[in-house]
Amino acid sequence: QPGSWEGASVFTPNILFAEGRYWLFYSGTSRKFGKGFNPDSKIGIAVSDSPDGPWERLATNPALKNSDDASDFDSHLVDDACLITRQGKYWLYYKGRKLGKGPGQTQMGLAIADYPQGPYVKHEANPVVAGNHEVLVWPQGKGVAAMIGTSGPKAITNSILYSDDGIKFSKTHKVKNEPNTSNT
Repeated sequence: QPGSWEGASVFTPNILFAEGRYWLFYSGTSRKFGKGFNPDSKIGIAVSDSPDGPWERLATNPALKNSDDASDFDSHLVDDACLITRQGKYWLYYKGRKLGKGPGQTQMGLAIADYPQGPYVKHEANPVVAGNHEVLVWPQGKGVAAMIGTSGPKAITNSILYSDDGIKFSKTHKVKNEPNTSNT
């Protein structure tokens, strides 16, 4: 829908199968991509009984939006949802960026809900990871692991992080020979 929070583009889909349905989390922006693009992305949800669709957007969208407080780490944008189920709840990890910061200063946040459709409540410990431009988390043993790419503080770039509680992450492995996508 032109003029809506997602009217210019939708991207970075992630599907969660829960409660017998398929929940598609996606980023949307009201501004078109182009030179000088300044994203205003938010996260929405669509649901289907089949992975082939049809997909129905939830009336409660956006499911997660940037903070109204300019001092918060996610006051500029939120996008790239990655979901896991943990402790009977739905944990949505996402990237956020503060107003006035560049892509290299993106951090990861966490929002938790009782149901796949939300409502998602941002965790008080946000940001849970001090960097990363992509969001990739997965259940690992009793905790949560995250892969960190080439952006963010040097201490955690190109590494695997782990957290017993899904909130406080620390580096466990260095990724060697990481893929280089800058030439593609």
